[in-house]
Amino acid sequence: MRQYLWLARSKPILLLLTAWCLSYAGDLAAFTAASVYAFRAGGAGLVAVLGLLKALPGAFLVPVVTSGSDRVRRERLLIAPSCRGHCYSVRLPLR
Repeated sequence: MRQYLWLARSKPILLLLTAWCLSYAGDLAAFTAASVYAFRAGGAGLVAVLGLLKALPGAFLVPVVTSGSDRVRRERLLIAPSCRGHCYSVRLPLR
């Protein structure tokens, strides 16, 4: 455990972990809000469709991304999940 204490003292690492935690919490909050909206609009079946729509892109893209990940710079590879999340935000209906 002592070998990992420098991570707790490193300000850039703490900022990165804090940003990741907040991003993950926001993603969960947005999915929860979308699930509540879907349940009120169409019941449990629509919530299941929403969950399926969230899971299917990852199921199809993981083999493609992993097969080409050694040929692409890491920075570009890390942008893909972020873009996917923004696409979900754009597709949500605003009322």
